[in-house]
Amino acid sequence: PVIPAVVFILFVLFMPFYVMEARVSDALYSQLEGTSRNIKMITVDEETLAEYGTFTEWSREKCAELINLLSMDEEMAPAVIGMDFLFVSEAGEYVDKELIEACQNAENVVFASNMVYRGDTKQDENGVVYYDSWNVEMVEEPFEGLDTVVSDGFANVHIATDGCVRYTKLTENYDGTEKDSFAYVIYSKYMDAAGQKEVIPQS
Repeated sequence: PVIPAVVFILFVLFMPFYVMEARVSDALYSQLEGTSRNIKMITVDEETLAEYGTFTEWSREKCAELINLLSMDEEMAPAVIGMDFLFVSEAGEYVDKELIEACQNAENVVFASNMVYRGDTKQDENGVVYYDSWNVEMVEEPFEGLDTVVSDGFANVHIATDGCVRYTKLTENYDGTEKDSFAYVIYSKYMDAAGQKEVIPQS
């Protein structure tokens, strides 16, 4: 009795079949082609943090300055600017105004929003009670004023039990409406600016 119990515990803890399935799935579906040359990434790295301090201490003027810099030359300006920052509350009249004006002038900025998931007990159309672990309680969106001059999409990352990100949701239902993901909004706006048709991979 002891040995089967130990084996069962080990299977629960280490999930060998899940790991094997995940590795096979990675090998079959991963396409390591790298990022398109049309995509330029400006990251907040260790050198940036060393010079400017932690991001929470930054003024929003820095984001405004970056947006203005990227949009300065109309011919060289990007088709869409994605800012993976969550600004859901006001920080101050002056800095907020600077950011709003920069986004308004650029006309192509996408900011992140955040889906707040809270599990909830629900009942389906047949009266069967079930637990919805993906229930969206609320959406944290860009603060009032910024929300009228930018687009936004949820930037939530879904991490598998082994710590890898293998899938993402392009859209999510909230309060009876579909909300697009951060990546999908950027892609959609880029394809629209390029006059191209969106290509959505089959799940």
